[in-house]
Amino acid sequence: MGFVNVFVDGLGLAQVKLRRRMTCSVRMSADKPEESLEQFASIQDAKELLDKVYSEYEGGKMALMTRFGTSSARVIADCFPEPANPLGIAICGTGDKGTVGFRAAEELSKMGFEMTVLACDDNPDFDEQMVRDAGLKYLDFVPGPIDAHFNFYIDAMVGVEYDNNELDQAYMSVIEKIANSERPTVSIDVPTGWHLTKGPKDEDLWRGLSLKPDLLISLGVPKVTARRFGGAFHYVVGNCLPAEEVERIKLKLPSFPNGSDFTLVGGNPALFGWGKKPGEVYGVEGGFQATMFPQQQSRRKWVDIDDDPEIWDELD
Repeated sequence: MGFVNVFVDGLGLAQVKLRRRMTCSVRMSADKPEESLEQFASIQDAKELLDKVYSEYEGGKMALMTRFGTSSARVIADCFPEPANPLGIAICGTGDKGTVGFRAAEELSKMGFEMTVLACDDNPDFDEQMVRDAGLKYLDFVPGPIDAHFNFYIDAMVGVEYDNNELDQAYMSVIEKIANSERPTVSIDVPTGWHLTKGPKDEDLWRGLSLKPDLLISLGVPKVTARRFGGAFHYVVGNCLPAEEVERIKLKLPSFPNGSDFTLVGGNPALFGWGKKPGEVYGVEGGFQATMFPQQQSRRKWVDIDDDPEIWDELD
């Protein structure tokens, strides 16, 4: 079991367990906001940059999305703790983000994860037969209770094509189920339902109507939406952007160690584990928002009063 070492001024060394040792460390200063250490691309710049890369990438757009999916799977495999061979579900939409989610699920399956793909909408890049041929399970509905079936969720529903209008009910019903789950959530690129520049609405976070991802995986470049990310780890995958294009939009990208396809760019060192609990907070310094989750209901149990003397003590 490896560790990522996160140094925090005034707090000392915080060790976060990972499955394999990562080579990144993040230094965060108490007198510097996180935004001053990371630079984020605007949504428009990110779209133009990725469109250019898609058009020029050797092998075409599908090859690059497969690369994104493979890198995302490796990040998830590094970050996800026990149990071994967890049950995961990739919830995929109709756009590029859905395709990356499918490819990530396919790669995770090869690593020993038991993966399911939930199709919220038709995706032109894959269908039910392709999913099953890849050794994955396929669903076109949300099973309930969803936490009884899966150990973690991959949000691959709606990405930068989202125009900040109301989402279809098919997406909203899934978001509400995941938002009120105590299972960990991984968001591919912009978390579904978040405003592209402002992030989640505070009232939606509090009411359990907004995703609260534990792991954020940005495709190609960190986007401005990530300023509101309050989970454990933020990674960028791809390592495929032309240097001259990055310089043109005056963006400072994190380095990719040893030619890797993914790198850790930020996170919340106060979060050592996965999952959510009632009354937790989510957000960044100056914007923490308390959230609520359903408390576990107490259950009755049968007892034999002749064999349980404590019952008689309580009755007396």
